[in-house]
Amino acid sequence: MTPELLEAGATSRELVLRFSPQADRPRLQALFDIEREITTSLRADLDHTVAHTRLEWWSEEFTRLNHASARHPATRALAEASLTAGLSLPDLRGLAEATRIDLATVAFLTQAELDDYLALWSDSVFACVGRTASDRMRALGRRIREIELLADWPQHAHQGRLYRALGDPPEAHQPWLSHPLAELESRQLRARLNELATEVRALASTCPVNELPVHAPALLWATLAHGTAVRLRDRLPDFSITRFEPLSRTMRAWRAAVSLSRGRLPSALR
Repeated sequence: MTPELLEAGATSRELVLRFSPQADRPRLQALFDIEREITTSLRADLDHTVAHTRLEWWSEEFTRLNHASARHPATRALAEASLTAGLSLPDLRGLAEATRIDLATVAFLTQAELDDYLALWSDSVFACVGRTASDRMRALGRRIREIELLADWPQHAHQGRLYRALGDPPEAHQPWLSHPLAELESRQLRARLNELATEVRALASTCPVNELPVHAPALLWATLAHGTAVRLRDRLPDFSITRFEPLSRTMRAWRAAVSLSRGRLPSALR
């Protein structure tokens, strides 16, 4: 995230960690620590060779995790927390592959290609957030991740990463690199954000009531992503960081957690 966004209040991951059930927090803390470590490979000031070396080590570490022989403290903590909770060892190899694509600044020609990329994160990171991972929850994870990437569009665009389908043959990149975006590009992103907000609500609302406790962290994250999509849609084209509104985001997370603890879906997702 850009320094401005980092200063705009707690991130979604911090809020998910803060307001998730106590029993889920050790696993979530380890998972988010791992994600932060591997995405360090994308730092603009990091030598490309060093970035690839780091990424290769983490790719091997995720294989070791699958064989219960992890080395990194965070990976070992994730394995221990998962087994303590009675869960199988998580498969995070998709996170390494998604980061490799980020590092290569691959252009996505179709929405299907973009969805395949988003699935790498959803099927690894987001699948570990809850205690079970259904196809519906994986689809929800893809929408949440796309919202996150669009929310930090200026930084990603500056580094050559454009998280939208550019068409085949691809349309010109240059209009998408300007800040603020022109009206045409803003209108297209607003339309996509509107679709994503609707899809997040539709996917979350189908979660059976008896499964709400199992998916509480994921649904809490979905609540925050839905709010980001709606506010970002209304703030384009300048991507104003005021959309994050630290106090209101924290209150939104708290209310969502209270609703979930009482066996109710958060109001934003109904």
